[in-house]
Amino acid sequence: GFAVNSRMPEAKILPLSHAQRVATGRNDRPGAPNSLVFSFRLAQRPASPGDLVLSGPHGHSFDEDCLPGLRLDDGPNPEHNVFGHLQWLLGYARWEVAAQVLSCAGDGPLARMRIDLGLHAEKAYAFRLGLASNPWQTPDPNLWTIEYAGESSLPFEGFSLWTFRAHSLRPTTPAAGDGAARVANPVVLRFRTHSEVPADPLGEGAGGLRR
Repeated sequence: GFAVNSRMPEAKILPLSHAQRVATGRNDRPGAPNSLVFSFRLAQRPASPGDLVLSGPHGHSFDEDCLPGLRLDDGPNPEHNVFGHLQWLLGYARWEVAAQVLSCAGDGPLARMRIDLGLHAEKAYAFRLGLASNPWQTPDPNLWTIEYAGESSLPFEGFSLWTFRAHSLRPTTPAAGDGAARVANPVVLRFRTHSEVPADPLGEGAGGLRR
């Protein structure tokens, strides 16, 4: 059989502004390393040290030793902080000093963090964890879960990769040539970007490169 956990009241990937994404190393491009900020809230205070298990959708990959990519702090060194050099996000609790993370083991889309006793109930704790690589396409289903101290979250939504949507390629004519002469056949490429591509009115090199 298997254990049946209580419901964890809240767990999610935090939505970030552009400045927060830059400060935390967020990168939603296919196959790229990434850094995600998670939050969870417990219904009961843990009674003993235990493992927090973070399970992601198929295609995500954590480092085997994911401890170097874990960020819990809000101190003078931005490299060690959950939100980098930016201020702590209001509404979220800082990690308790006593709740040391002793290890973090990654296995594909699963990360297991061993945590000392110290976290409290009814606090929305935030932490940042690095991904070795994103999937190459947005998973379906695209759901994450967190388990800790006998509590499990409901599946929560992941992020969409920065890929083109609603794309199509249409030739001017589908007719085959006779091979005697090469005839140009212009094509129409239609696509929708995931994010806005800024204009470059001053010629400063902003925008994007189409390949």
